[in-house]
Amino acid sequence: MLMIWHNGGEILNSRGRVATGDEAASLGQAEALAKSVNLATDVVESEEQIAGSTFLVDRAWVERIVSACHKTGRTVTITAPRKGRR
Repeated sequence: MLMIWHNGGEILNSRGRVATGDEAASLGQAEALAKSVNLATDVVESEEQIAGSTFLVDRAWVERIVSACHKTGRTVTITAPRKGRR
């Protein structure tokens, strides 16, 4: 499963895992450290510009992923915990 992190400007790959509770927190930490596509630095205009790179993707790929997410995905908003609450 691919996720678009709009605020962070990245596309993340969760490998289809879904979790709840403590497992979800651990999975979230793992996702943060896992390979992602930085939309500011890892996207090139054409496949030719990838030139064997293992991390670059072309703009057409990004547009396909974003379009698919908008059509079939769901939006999840995570807010920061309030200070003073435990």
